[in-house]
Amino acid sequence: MLKDLPISSTTRNKVTKLFRRYGYGYTFHSSDVADIFGVKLTAATAALRKLHKLGVIGFPSMESTSSSR
Repeated sequence: MLKDLPISSTTRNKVTKLFRRYGYGYTFHSSDVADIFGVKLTAATAALRKLHKLGVIGFPSMESTSSSR
């Protein structure tokens, strides 16, 4: 799946490393991406948005992040 995306091979390798470290059921935070990618939080947030736009990751729904009453 990643090999078909319009991202560089370096980014592809970093995304692979991200999934290997945190797994596929984890909600990534900008700090996680900043650590793996070696970038600042702003760039990490932009990377998360791009990965979401490309369909690599999803954002958690509001229902799953809100507490039940």
